[in-house]
Amino acid sequence: MLDTHPRIFVPDISKDISTLDLNIIAKQLNTLKPHKLINSSWPSFKTDTESSFYIAHLQDTLLLKFKVSETYFKASTRKINDDVHLDNGVECFISFFNDENYYNLEFNCLGSLKVGYGAGRFNRELLPEKILKSIKTYTTLQHDKTLNQFNWEILISVPIDVFMFSNLKTLKGLSAKANFYKCGDDLPKPDYLSWTFMDTLEPDFHQPNFFGDVFFS
Repeated sequence: MLDTHPRIFVPDISKDISTLDLNIIAKQLNTLKPHKLINSSWPSFKTDTESSFYIAHLQDTLLLKFKVSETYFKASTRKINDDVHLDNGVECFISFFNDENYYNLEFNCLGSLKVGYGAGRFNRELLPEKILKSIKTYTTLQHDKTLNQFNWEILISVPIDVFMFSNLKTLKGLSAKANFYKCGDDLPKPDYLSWTFMDTLEPDFHQPNFFGDVFFS
């Protein structure tokens, strides 16, 4: 049965973190509850790919960690705001203060990124490279030859200044709308996984009507 009111309560782990070492933060996030990307909303793109994510905050920083296991691997080190969705990638779309505009944060498995803001797929403003350079990523990749499976993880650290159109002072106590995704448009067998189910005819992550609720403790 589908959860018609998906929600996440995001813990503040600032008291547990004494360093901004991403490797240490990644281990800390492993102690939290994982959220699975269980929805493959489009029958023609069924997949064996498995993915989950962890989410926390440091009051002034959003922390995301994705884990992915999949059969195909195709990725390139890309320039900022290039088409990272073509590669093995993960994404977070989020809006604050009931804003009809939302941010799309997109990353491939090598840490290349693209971030935009707007009200829909065709009304997006890409954020400047100067701002996006403050986003930090930490990635690991393993190939299980026995299972012919690629297992990769990415930790993403997003300072609140990246949400430049929202005038955020802190994440503490905020509520937001969001969705989380795994994609790979240009893989031999494309896959599209999401946190919430999206009732559309074709794959399209730019669907704020299907965002779930996110509460920052």
